[in-house]
Amino acid sequence: MQENLKLGSNNKKSIILSIKKNKLIKQIKKIKIGNGLLVFKIIESGVLDYSIKKIDNKCICSNNKPILKKDYINSYNHYIYVLDNFIHYFYDNFNYNVDSEYEIIVSCLKNNSDILLCNKYVFDNDNIKYYRKEYDKIIISNFYYNICTFKNELNEYFNDFSVRVDKLDINNDNDIEKLLNIIKATYSHNKDKHIVLSLFNRVTEDTYKFYLESFEFMFYSYFNKRENKN
Repeated sequence: MQENLKLGSNNKKSIILSIKKNKLIKQIKKIKIGNGLLVFKIIESGVLDYSIKKIDNKCICSNNKPILKKDYINSYNHYIYVLDNFIHYFYDNFNYNVDSEYEIIVSCLKNNSDILLCNKYVFDNDNIKYYRKEYDKIIISNFYYNICTFKNELNEYFNDFSVRVDKLDINNDNDIEKLLNIIKATYSHNKDKHIVLSLFNRVTEDTYKFYLESFEFMFYSYFNKRENKN
């Protein structure tokens, strides 16, 4: 009996998720966004299912004159706008990499998608700083986890970056900026290599050795090129 109730509950949740995803997909086709195809692909992939389940039907209101004509939008539209806005922000910070863009953005959002549910109107000027900080935290989240994992093995490189890993605070503005700058610098010198994904993917027990070697290679490559320029 309990098993049947559990199955029924799971089926109901699955149906609700499907309805919400269909609503999002319909809205993508209606509204104008710059990354529509990528947004569609990410929503279809299932990586955002956890946060999509939590979308409600409330309206997101503006506190000042918005870029859009309306001073409010529904939560489904807002979810799409925040996702599209994050992708734009990511491209502003990292050179376009057609081979890795989808994988990188999905990796960033995989465990950090609650920002898409935020009720702060994404187009309000007053909220720009807030969203940028949250986007930065999304981008550095897995990188921070990885360098904490590798802090002993890669300590000499962190010293070269003038960073004490054990003193970093992922909620501190200065530390967020430090980590973002390290990712940007390392990425810019290795963006043509597939191992650049390890900057954004979270290391696991199975990938530990490969990721550690990837970080060593990328950091060495960065500092070696910098020394040669000097």
